[in-house]
Parts: sequence; structure tokens; C-alpha cells
Amino acid sequence: AMSAGYELEAEFHPRQGGEDARLFWGPWFLSRLFGVEVVSSRALKDQRHVLTFRSRTDLLRALQSNNRPVGPGVSLRMQEIPALTIVSVPARVPSSSTRQTWPVMFRHPATNFMLRIEPGNALHLDIACLAYPANNRLDFDGGLARTIAVAAGPTFVEESRQAGQRLRPTVGKAMLTSSGQIASSTFIRAVVHAMVPRFNEPSGHVSMAAAVRDALAIADAAGMRTLGLPLMGSGDF
Repeated sequence: AMSAGYELEAEFHPRQGGEDARLFWGPWFLSRLFGVEVVSSRALKDQRHVLTFRSRTDLLRALQSNNRPVGPGVSLRMQEIPALTIVSVPARVPSSSTRQTWPVMFRHPATNFMLRIEPGNALHLDIACLAYPANNRLDFDGGLARTIAVAAGPTFVEESRQAGQRLRPTVGKAMLTSSGQIASSTFIRAVVHAMVPRFNEPSGHVSMAAAVRDALAIADAAGMRTLGLPLMGSGDF
């Protein structure tokens, strides 16, 4: 096993009349402040940053400065971002263009959440639930949507459209239905329809992330222990 990174989410809080917190975000200043090397400082929204360290020992040492004053009128608040851990890379897929091995699996150490990445037919995966990028018309006219509709049968298509008329999910939301005839030949018992934006929609990246989060939440609420999540928005988006 190997760690995927050691990161803190950090935010400087200037008091009224204090110095501009932007002066403190450079890795050089932060390395001097913590006494350990800060590899990088990546900006997020709302004046928050992600700080990366070479080891968890360095991260824990940096955390000793949590909530302490770091300048005139400026304090620093931090929390650790638990790293994903690569736990297995068992099988090699022959390819002339890549030496990547599949599948690749990650485990979140705090929640035991497992992420498995592999190529292949989504309908052949050993999963309880399958998500796909949908539109709010639920017309199943192409891509993975059409593949699922053909495999699941007309009853599934009708169920999905009735659910769409009843729930009226908007872009950035998702809904769950049965998997129709797919359940008779696979482990997939349910399908999550994630309403993704088109490429020209304002703030499309925000809606895309919201749709993925809602898909995960709906599958979890339905008691699905495994969810297949294919590439979202790799066509129209």
C-alpha cells in the first residue's frame, strides 16, 4: 500500500485591522512557520487553501500551529484531509499506448470507503447500482443511456419517465429507479439517473459536481453498498 498524499485544508482568519492574509500563503513562508517543508499551497474558494506535505509526520507537526496567531491580527485554522490509500493494483490490461494496470482500488482510511477504477462494460460490473449521465427529458437517445435502456427493456424506460414526471429532477440532481430486465442477468438492482449539464450551460462544472454528489447520496440512502459511476459529461459537456 502507498499513500496518495498528506494534505491539510487551511484558512487564515484576519481580525479587523489585521494584515492581509494573502501575504501568508506562499510555501516558503508556511515552511518557515511550521518548521517542515510545505510542498505546495493550492487555493480553494473562500480564502481556503490545501497544503501538501511529504509525510504525515510533517503534517502533524504543522497542525501544532492550528489556531495560533501567525502575524499581527491573523490566526490560522487547519484540519487534516484524510488521504486515499492505494490498496491493490492486481491485473494488467495489454495496451500499446499505456502500461497502466487495472483495476486500481483506493480505500479511505477513516470511512473505509472503497473506490475501484477499471475499464470495461458498465453492465458487466459486480455492482448493486449503476449511475449514468442523463438529461431531464429521459429520452435515452444515445451513449450509455441508450445501452442501459436497451438492456433494461421498455418497462424500465416507462418507469423512468413516470418517475421523471413525478419528481421533475433538475440539472444537478439525480433520481433512482429499478434496473428493469438488467436485474435478471446481473447484480445491478437499481439505476441512478444523474441530470448532468450540457457544455454551454452557465456554471456547468458546478452542476456536474452536484449531480455526482446527489447520485452518491441517493444510492447511499437506498442502501446500495456498491455504485458504478462512469465518466460523466465526457461527450456533450
